[in-house]
Amino acid sequence: MLPDAPFAEVAGLLESAPTIADGLTAAARAIARLVPYDRLTFVLFEPDGVRMAVRWLAEGNTTDWLADDRRQPIPMAGTPAEWVRASGRTLHEQDTLDSPFSHHPVREAGRRSFLLVPLGTPARGVLGWSLLRPGGYPDEAIAAAERIASLVAARL
Repeated sequence: MLPDAPFAEVAGLLESAPTIADGLTAAARAIARLVPYDRLTFVLFEPDGVRMAVRWLAEGNTTDWLADDRRQPIPMAGTPAEWVRASGRTLHEQDTLDSPFSHHPVREAGRRSFLLVPLGTPARGVLGWSLLRPGGYPDEAIAAAERIASLVAARL
């Protein structure tokens, strides 16, 4: 089990920021030390319950808040996010090439392992980690991702 201090750092960065986007940007490096990623995404579900929109992402050393005029909601049907929303549970795949999902944005982007963690109960969105290599998320990383997502959900 990981010590509490790194999670306290993430919580402090999220809470001290004026917006969730600023908090995620400030916490991106601390999050990466706990759960590695090639891409980290913050996705909110639309009020209609059938669409979602990526609102923030980190890739490499770049972070970006996708403002309302830059984000285009996409249908959730057939996506891993739809499964997370319906089940309320974390979804992880160690190799997206073996995925049963008909529409898999992570696989389509060339990433091989991923985690999608619900934000709240019921889920208002997901926090998603992905890596270019397969097998990137052991049980300890999954537990850490769930703890981070609960900190983010508390900020919503």
